[in-house]
Amino acid sequence: MKIIKNLLLLFAIIATYSISAQVAITTDGSSAHGSAMLEVKSTAKGFLPPRMTEAERDNISSPAAGLIVWCTDCAEFGEMQVYNGINWTTMVGYAATPARTVPDVPTIGPAVAGDGVAGVTFTAPASNGGATITSYTATSNPGDITGTLYQAGSGTITITGLTNLTSYTFTVTATNSVGTSAASNASNAVTPTPDVTNPATGKTWRDRNLGASRVAQSSTDAEAYGDLYQWGRLDDGHQVRTSPTTTTLSNSDVPGHGNYIRAPNSPYDWRSPQNNNLWQGVSGTNNPCPPGYRLPTDAEWNAERLSWSSDDAAGAFNSPLKLPLTGHRNYNDGSLGSAGSYGNYWSATVSGANSLRFTFYSSGAFSATNSRAMGQSVRCIKD
Repeated sequence: MKIIKNLLLLFAIIATYSISAQVAITTDGSSAHGSAMLEVKSTAKGFLPPRMTEAERDNISSPAAGLIVWCTDCAEFGEMQVYNGINWTTMVGYAATPARTVPDVPTIGPAVAGDGVAGVTFTAPASNGGATITSYTATSNPGDITGTLYQAGSGTITITGLTNLTSYTFTVTATNSVGTSAASNASNAVTPTPDVTNPATGKTWRDRNLGASRVAQSSTDAEAYGDLYQWGRLDDGHQVRTSPTTTTLSNSDVPGHGNYIRAPNSPYDWRSPQNNNLWQGVSGTNNPCPPGYRLPTDAEWNAERLSWSSDDAAGAFNSPLKLPLTGHRNYNDGSLGSAGSYGNYWSATVSGANSLRFTFYSSGAFSATNSRAMGQSVRCIKD
């Protein structure tokens, strides 16, 4: 019995010595490499380090330099990290990626309304929380009616099912794999209104100008005049008749401010260099119209004119579109003019360095070229 005990003790000592020297975990029975204290060998399975959240990792008491973990909620899909004695880092020495969070709040942009529909623009947040944003959702007030856009970047969300003649504001949230952000600030208030159709042309239009508070009650109804847009610009605030001005031209399609850009020098455009591709179609860059609507072409304006009872301001107002005499805003100094005397409406049609406008007054109606820095009315047509 004593001999057996001694043999067992000897085997234990040998085993302990072997483990303290080198350990091999293999599938082919081979020994550990001479330079390794531990070798794991397999062609069918991998090495699985301790897996934990960032919070659990940070609860490790006095981690040793060289300690390795897999942080399950760090970076977008998890991250292998090592403690360097001071901080946790990636395996190549960069600072460890923080745990994923919900995205930051998106920035709300302008909202525009159509017939039972609205479009809400937004800018993507500065931080996606460490995980790709998969969608944005706009929510109406009142009604909590929602619309969702499935993409990572900035854009416009379409919300359908709205009640005409009801005022709405909207907030936008961003969603990633962790969850949903807080809601943005509320948008400007918009009121969906019915469309109007001209039976002579078969074309469907908005019943009022962009920015107008109501359908025109007369040719000189100031509440129906609406805003004055520079050709090709987004609904960014510049179109408000009292917006501040600047002489600094924009080198991009989106100036990034709401100032009216004065352009007293040729080619009299708010953008330098010019871009002929703005406002082209329902999906065109900077289209200020509601979803499903666009700027009319010059040909479409003239088709409407040919259906009028008279080729002048009276015919414009008596048409299904009830067009008022909206005036304009000068390209060189930003001053307002001709309201109540002339109706000036942009088309999407480009003409050289200018674009075509449609104009009517007490004794005539015509198309003409105009500098793109001029502020004029917009009436949207259904695509």
